[in-house]
Amino acid sequence: MTAVITNIKKIGLKIRAGEGKGDYMFSSAEPFVFIFGVASEGLCVFEALLDGKCVGEKVALKVEQSELTDVFGHLYRPLMQFLGLADQPWQLYLDITVAGIDDPKEKEVIQAMAAAVGHSCGAGCDCGCH
Repeated sequence: MTAVITNIKKIGLKIRAGEGKGDYMFSSAEPFVFIFGVASEGLCVFEALLDGKCVGEKVALKVEQSELTDVFGHLYRPLMQFLGLADQPWQLYLDITVAGIDDPKEKEVIQAMAAAVGHSCGAGCDCGCH
């Protein structure tokens, strides 16, 4: 049976990213891994685009600077760290390939939920992302 991205799955994504379409300054050798669907406010836009995808499926995404935190929600900070971006780009193009879908360990789910709640990123969070 083919694994599908659904809530509380451990997702691995291969990502190519850049400030221009086809101008990729970052390409991941290792996948960006997170637990899907753990944020208390529901799926962020980024997760909604991935919902229902299977391993090998691709998603292309262009995000303007003003939309970055809204699109990536609780995943904004970990994703920017993964991409090595200290400053917000003017726009961000992403080519994403679903590389893995697994059942997480209970400890991983609890850690992901705590991280999502602990960084709701409401502009007063002192995380340095605004």
